[in-house]
Amino acid sequence: MSIRGFATLFIAFTMLASIGCSTTSRDLGLDRLSAQWARELSASDRSLAPLAALQVDALLERWRTSENRKERAELEFLVTQRIAVYRANTELAQQRLLLAELRIEAEQLKQRRSAQVLESAHLESEKLRLRNLAERESSERAQAQAQALLAERDAQMLARDLAEREAELANELAAAQARKAELAEQEALLRGAQVDALLLELSGLKPRQTKRGQVIVLSEKFFAPGQAELSAKIAKDLQPLLTIINKSSAARISIEGHTDSKGSATGNQKLSKLRADSVKQALIALGADAARLDSIGFGAASPVAGNDTAFGRSQNRRVEVWLEK
Repeated sequence: MSIRGFATLFIAFTMLASIGCSTTSRDLGLDRLSAQWARELSASDRSLAPLAALQVDALLERWRTSENRKERAELEFLVTQRIAVYRANTELAQQRLLLAELRIEAEQLKQRRSAQVLESAHLESEKLRLRNLAERESSERAQAQAQALLAERDAQMLARDLAEREAELANELAAAQARKAELAEQEALLRGAQVDALLLELSGLKPRQTKRGQVIVLSEKFFAPGQAELSAKIAKDLQPLLTIINKSSAARISIEGHTDSKGSATGNQKLSKLRADSVKQALIALGADAARLDSIGFGAASPVAGNDTAFGRSQNRRVEVWLEK
């Protein structure tokens, strides 16, 4: 065989090996994310985020037909991100449904309170009726006094019994009303805490209870990449956070900025401090007490995920607001 023939055969063999490796790589990634997508759909309600679901379907179909290695790598990243977006959208929709249910329960509680008021009015009416009855019986006893001392004595004993029973009913009613007021107050506090947590999550804030205290996490979506300033529109989303801060009047507030490991340590430290300061100033502009707020930047020193993936780095780019005990 000639040198040219050997060269042609070598090139064909190299192309077949490259295609085989590429197909295997694409099939493994595609199979993994297709299986992940199937599990995601089986564990959620697709109708809660139909647009995000269609985007994932379209990207998977595009991946199946693509033979470009670079494009397949980009599609793998995009499918991973879109599945995360779908999950976030379905969770948000579920939280909105829960919020609607809580509002319905609040309305039902209001109706029950109205019923309790009516019941109290009925009891007062019954009390008045018993009092009138006692007065009428007292009058009858006075009229019967002329007839016989025995009848008068019996009437007086009946009056005492009625008075004692009336006092017992009054005590029971007072105890019942006090218990109802206590239960209503406890229920209102519980519902208020649930609604506050839902409002935080609907605004993109992530509350969590720890041994140190409650922490609310502002994800990287609140800032443009590499920027420290909050937009005016995004700053308004901090109103639920301000509500929680004002309710926790005894808590010490610490605002802590964090970055991923990309870039220099000095630049990351500066950016994390500026972002923490930006959140502090936004809360002050909304009406927070500046004397209660401290801000600090940690740079990349306190990661919550690995910095070797885009997803992990996105988790590390955050600002944490701590309500310390």
